[in-house]
Amino acid sequence: MGDDVTHIRLDGPKELLSMIPYLLGFHPHNDIVLSGLSDRRFVLTARASLDWPTHDTVDQLTTALAQVDRHAEAIVTGYGPAAVEPKILQIADGINDHGFRVGQTLRVHDSRYFCLRCGQCTPAEGTPFDARGTVAAAHATMLGMVARPRREDVEQLVAYHPEDSLADRIAQIGPDLFTLTRTAARLVIDSAMRVARSGRRLSDHRAAGLVVVLQAITWRDHAWLATTGKTWQLDMWLDLTRRCPPAYAAPVASLAAWCAWRSGDGILARAAVERALETSRSYRLARMVNEALDRHLPPDEFPWPPDDMTFSRSWEV
Repeated sequence: MGDDVTHIRLDGPKELLSMIPYLLGFHPHNDIVLSGLSDRRFVLTARASLDWPTHDTVDQLTTALAQVDRHAEAIVTGYGPAAVEPKILQIADGINDHGFRVGQTLRVHDSRYFCLRCGQCTPAEGTPFDARGTVAAAHATMLGMVARPRREDVEQLVAYHPEDSLADRIAQIGPDLFTLTRTAARLVIDSAMRVARSGRRLSDHRAAGLVVVLQAITWRDHAWLATTGKTWQLDMWLDLTRRCPPAYAAPVASLAAWCAWRSGDGILARAAVERALETSRSYRLARMVNEALDRHLPPDEFPWPPDDMTFSRSWEV
């Protein structure tokens, strides 16, 4: 997301609630969201389903917050009808019992929010608000942040599209590209990235060649070094992930996950990681991004590009 996101001013619950979808990457439904604030700035936005067991949800959310800032204030927001209020309060109490101060506990439903700790903050019918109509939401949009309608829309960005598959073209290429020289392999990667940078979609032939080359860790690392989180890079890796047959998807989906994470889109990075791990549970780049997401590590903690890929070798087998 970048440092500019932290400069969006949030005046009251409406502004806070309007930012949550942008920080998550989608509009929550039947979810519980923990917002961690420290020194009047967001340090964490974590989500769990209200269908999950209360104990597991509390453990997951408090573990995430403790990893980021043990002294952060928690704001707990549940999304759903009045029937979910008892569970929202149980989760908020559980977070408080873990030593975190819960500043507010809110419920959102049908474009209204309700304060669950105070009978005076909001009327019985709730306070209306437009999540897309606040100053904070406008600033988030200007910064390039995206709030998709549902989490399923995020998953579709990395889901395999058989009707657009590269499987036949990859089969025609065969294994010959695995034996390319260093210069030739880099040319396949660099020329594909030049096409993508110009705003054009990779042809089936060029895309299939790139997918095959990336099966080798050495050449995958070359593409990894060149992937810094730019929008055109993310568009290219997502497009390839959707076109890539499952047997070849791990490197491409991992690069999409890395690029999404570098750009600040954690929910998209998580979806891409899951696509990669469906293909290969042991694929180390996917596992590395997954660990960064689990630990809520900010991308700016990783200087990029590094001087060398020594740390990559320590991950790969």
